[in-house]
Amino acid sequence: MPPPAEISRILRPALLVLAMAIAFPAWQGEAGQVSDAQVKAAFLFNFAKFVQWPGPTDGPLVIAIAGDDYFAEIVTQTIRGRNINGRELTARRLATGDDPAGCQVLFVGLTRPSDVADLMQRIHQPMLTVGETVQFLRDGGMVRFYLENNRVRFEISQKNALAAGLKVSAELLAFAAR
Repeated sequence: MPPPAEISRILRPALLVLAMAIAFPAWQGEAGQVSDAQVKAAFLFNFAKFVQWPGPTDGPLVIAIAGDDYFAEIVTQTIRGRNINGRELTARRLATGDDPAGCQVLFVGLTRPSDVADLMQRIHQPMLTVGETVQFLRDGGMVRFYLENNRVRFEISQKNALAAGLKVSAELLAFAAR
């Protein structure tokens, strides 16, 4: 039998998925299908649970979405009425040129590399940044969504997160793709 630490390492990702399924049962339609956008929104919610930001821990925890109004609506629905450690969750849509100040999580759905680069240059506080391209991680982003075998997966640049002053929990890192 494997040692308890090994069993814990193996079970953590499964428990995170189970927690997401329990937390978001309304997503499942008649066929039990969940859209990729809904899965990504649940991941954003859970990322916020498993990341520590420096500084004050009061006030709302803001998840901003840049460049994808449809996804912003899904995120808004997903986090409505929820909180993390007593902090209310709110969603905020960012238009091109908007300042991301005051956000703790930023999803970058912009497709033009120049828009992404411009937005990333305007971040002047610890903020978990999430995107969907390999280049996004190379440009300093912290989390990248991608599809593998028709499943939403993610990878984390712990180096970029640490450089921004964020601490990503071991549980979340264990769940990320390698």
